[in-house]
Amino acid sequence: MSGLTDQPWFWPVLAVVVGLPIALLILNEIQGVLRRRGSAFAKPVGLIRNWLLPALAVYLLLNQFNHDGAKVGEHATWAKIAATVVGFVIMLALLSGANAALFGAAAEGSWRSRLPGIFIDLGRLILIILGIALLLSWVWGANLGGLIAAVGVTSIVIGLAVQNAVGPVISGLLLLFEQPFRIGDWLETKFGKGRVVEVLSLIHISEPTRPY
Repeated sequence: MSGLTDQPWFWPVLAVVVGLPIALLILNEIQGVLRRRGSAFAKPVGLIRNWLLPALAVYLLLNQFNHDGAKVGEHATWAKIAATVVGFVIMLALLSGANAALFGAAAEGSWRSRLPGIFIDLGRLILIILGIALLLSWVWGANLGGLIAAVGVTSIVIGLAVQNAVGPVISGLLLLFEQPFRIGDWLETKFGKGRVVEVLSLIHISEPTRPY
């Protein structure tokens, strides 16, 4: 028995065979409780249960072949692919958890509830791109410096090309974030006085009139 436990593959395989089902059952119960409570953390827990743990189990099993010198060349690529998937899912789980913590239960009127969704999506996209670049560097040995330089040059070119079109949109989003007025407020401009009936990227005001 001691000879079996001394094998390098024994404990990883035992963790997959015994630990994976137990962890899945526990996370399934936790996710059910969070769903019944309407918690925003149900989504990241589901991501861990449905994707991260199975991907981690596959990586642990594939990685055991790398201990056999005759099979390293055959299975190393699959182990790297599995490691990339695990890293990507970890990144998604962290972003989902951060989103649930910051914006899942945002108080009415707070900056978190007023933040336009496009800013959140843009920040998430930037973090995902950075995470993928780090994964390519750590797992596959990619030249991170050259990749960052290429992305930076491309971003500058695109930014210069669309600055005139994107400028008004950003200004409108910042105005929505600040919320100097709300629907139902009366505003007075040089053209007259009107009541705010809808707030989009541009502000629509009803026909100039006076409050009753």
